Amino acid sequence: MFNKITSFYLVVICFFLLLPSAVGAFSWRKGEQVTTDKEETIEENLIIFSPEITLNGRINGDVFFLGSRLLVDGEINGDLIGLAKQIIIKGRVNGDVRAGAAEKIEIQGEITGQTSLSAAKIDITETAHLNKDLYFFATSLNVGDARIDRDLSGWAQQISFSGTVGRQAHWRELEGKNNFLTVFPSAKIGGDLAYNFTNGVSLSEKALIGGKTEQLAKPEPEKKSAGEKFIAFLWPLLIAIFSSFLVGLVLIYFTPALIAATDRGGKNFWPTFAHGLLVFFACPMIALILILMIIGWPLGLMLGAAWLAAMFCGRVLVALAAGRWLGKKIPWLKRQDGGPNRVTREMAAGVIVAQILFHLPYLGWAFSLAAIWLGLGIIWEKIKPQNQSEKPA
Repeated sequence: MFNKITSFYLVVICFFLLLPSAVGAFSWRKGEQVTTDKEETIEENLIIFSPEITLNGRINGDVFFLGSRLLVDGEINGDLIGLAKQIIIKGRVNGDVRAGAAEKIEIQGEITGQTSLSAAKIDITETAHLNKDLYFFATSLNVGDARIDRDLSGWAQQISFSGTVGRQAHWRELEGKNNFLTVFPSAKIGGDLAYNFTNGVSLSEKALIGGKTEQLAKPEPEKKSAGEKFIAFLWPLLIAIFSSFLVGLVLIYFTPALIAATDRGGKNFWPTFAHGLLVFFACPMIALILILMIIGWPLGLMLGAAWLAAMFCGRVLVALAAGRWLGKKIPWLKRQDGGPNRVTREMAAGVIVAQILFHLPYLGWAFSLAAIWLGLGIIWEKIKPQNQSEKPA
């Protein structure tokens, strides 16, 4: 779970790094609804943050957007990049399109550059013309009598195709229910057709395919012996223990006040846990807003990086807290030699126990996520401004 969340946030950061950081002219628009007039010409890059976005007229620049619904009914002389719940392109985009939608993307117009789409449902209608490649990732892809001048490649559970592809068509099946691949008689593919669908495949004999048609075999899961499975479990565990131990040593010797805060986190478990949960969700949202503001994107990236670092260090702090609890129960850890040696032993014991829990099949992600929330809460309790009454005398 930790890796998925981290990967998602890194993807979002990389996505918005595509925004122009030092452009000479840009316009940032926000509100409940953003609409450009049919007679309007915008001579700059456009950044839009709005639930309802309608683009008419002409935009001579790149368009970056984040909203609920986007309608392009004009002309964009630049790239179109962003995320929405629903996206409809009726007009013309003289550039690349890189877009993602939670529900549906519908292309009715013309795109002269590369097109990369990700959505639950993608419709390429009969009036659409894509001058270059189309890469897709969707639950359902429906290509009507549209024209795609180059390659059509991607992943889906359901594909219906009756259009024209100038070169290759490579389609891979996503796991799911009611999967199917249908190629209608009107379909034309200039090069090869390769697919790995196994069920629900219907290829019309009247479809024109210039190259060969190949059904790709799905890779079979690699069978591992019990020893190989154990090594696959043990090796990442040892790496995680070693890296966490090194981070723990740094925290012990350079942030003793933060280490001391682990006791407070244990005594006030639920408030600390709740604060960590709030920080976990609030930080990436604030960072994303700062990145969208363009002028604040360096601060947004720094906040995002600090959030990722705090999540990793937070798990180490929780491991140390667990080790200090074990230190009160295990005689070897309770030895009264004091000082850093005892803290180091407690931290080592806590890290080993915590990492074993984090790597448990099926349940490890839950232990890891709980440790992240508690660790973020410990860090927050230490760095937040204290009331005068809370400060030590």
